[in-house]
Amino acid sequence: MALDPNFPASPYVYVLYTYDAEIGGTAPRWGTPGADSDPCPTPPGPTSDGCLVSGRLSRLQASGNVMIGSEQVLIGDWCQQYPSHSIGTVEFGPGGALYASGGDGASFNFADYGQDGNPLNPCGDPPGGVGAVMTPPTAQGGALRCQDLPTSGDPVSLDGTVIRVDPATGAGLSGNPLFTSTDANARRIIAYGLRNPLRFTFRPGTSELWVGDVGWNDWEEINRIPTPTDTTADNFGWPCYEGNNRQAGYDGANLSICENLYAESARSPSRTTPTTTPARSSPPTLPDWQLLDRRAGVRVQLGRHLSRRVRRRPVLRRLLARLHLGDAQGRRRPPGSWADPAVRRGSGQPGQPGDGTGRQPLLP
Repeated sequence: MALDPNFPASPYVYVLYTYDAEIGGTAPRWGTPGADSDPCPTPPGPTSDGCLVSGRLSRLQASGNVMIGSEQVLIGDWCQQYPSHSIGTVEFGPGGALYASGGDGASFNFADYGQDGNPLNPCGDPPGGVGAVMTPPTAQGGALRCQDLPTSGDPVSLDGTVIRVDPATGAGLSGNPLFTSTDANARRIIAYGLRNPLRFTFRPGTSELWVGDVGWNDWEEINRIPTPTDTTADNFGWPCYEGNNRQAGYDGANLSICENLYAESARSPSRTTPTTTPARSSPPTLPDWQLLDRRAGVRVQLGRHLSRRVRRRPVLRRLLARLHLGDAQGRRRPPGSWADPAVRRGSGQPGQPGDGTGRQPLLP
């Protein structure tokens, strides 16, 4: 949640949350009114067929400690089939724009291109829609929703994106990369190709956005969006890429979306993949952590690789603390610690690398 920058003069509270219903549906679908949780029953099973829900960005009006009026739903989107990679962060940026992030809503157990569910392909991704059998190379479902923007002929999903919108209406703002698009979601997007962008923050004094993106088995990413109002929306590559490399499961599926992205990368490697590859242990004892800037083709190791002197520079210290890479004194957080209990919410499967649920930190 986020308060209006002029609160309480502008008495608005903005909330980004998982909504217990399909996009356009009515809650509760799986839970019980008044209950504190909405568990996915078996069947269908949370990690087998999944329980379809969605995400909402809404504006509420406060009077003291009380909400007045009704919820103003700004956006209802972010199709989510499995119990992970749902909504992320909502925050105001420089100039009063409202930013929000959301994950891919896909499985963390297998390379998900929409082939599972009851009915199959419950998010209705192309080709074929709800109930369609999704097969390579044409499938565009599951985690491939994160690469929905480059495909044509179908509505754009907000899964795996960072958006920049008008806080009064939820509409994409002038200056966004695709503001002239005929698709309302495309007009909102400033970055895509993100798996689970659970947290983001702005570099102090700038409009530069740093996004913590939870990886699968090999890499955790901190992705930098230097100019949200650039002429091109930044593509960070998921699920075709994980970190510096092709993601093995999705690469092996021979999906057209990924094959097209690989071909584009071969033509312009500085645009879509880093050009430097630091050494890493094999197998690593802990996940490797990285700052990945695909636009500049630069990759810098963070976490334990940052020197104490660099960590304690005031601006970087505050930034690392907000991304949970260090405490307020610039010291690295010990493995297993968390800065904020909210970080644990809905971030993945317990015990799986890069999908911490409180048993391991999102970032070291």
